[in-house]
Amino acid sequence: MKDNQDTSFFKEVKKKLIDLDMTFSELRKRTSYSTDWGLRKALKNNIQTAVDEVQKILVKI
Repeated sequence: MKDNQDTSFFKEVKKKLIDLDMTFSELRKRTSYSTDWGLRKALKNNIQTAVDEVQKILVKI
């Protein structure tokens, strides 16, 4: 069973995108990921490179 903490960063990102009135696709275009699905999966699985990349983007905005 997955720990709830595994997807907490993903949930934070979704909330932040709502606050910024930004879509997930717009966020993904600013990353090195070519598909929304790939970025979502990486964030849900806490892949550190994806997490770091998204954090840097959200801080700039």
